[in-house]
Amino acid sequence: MSLNNARELKAFAKTRELQPNQSETLTMKISLYDLASYNEASQAWETAPGKYTIGFGANVEDIRATAPFQLSKQYTVKCHDVMKPNM
Repeated sequence: MSLNNARELKAFAKTRELQPNQSETLTMKISLYDLASYNEASQAWETAPGKYTIGFGANVEDIRATAPFQLSKQYTVKCHDVMKPNM
C-alpha cells in the first residue's frame, strides 16, 4: 500500500440489530485536527490542503461507499514547547 493509499480509522459507529431491508442513519464527525499530522520542524499539528476521500465500509478491505472532499488551505495547531529539551 503506497502512502497515497494509506488509511486510518477516524470514526466508527454501530447500528442496532437490523432486519432485512431495514436501515439506520449514523452520524460521525471528523475534524480538521483528526486529519492532522505532527510536524516536528514547526512543532505543530498540520492538515495539508488537497484532496481527501472518506471511505465507509464494514472493514478496511470492504469499503462500500466513498465521499471525496477538498481542503483549500492548510490547518495548523501550534503546540506549546514546554517539554522541548534545552540544547
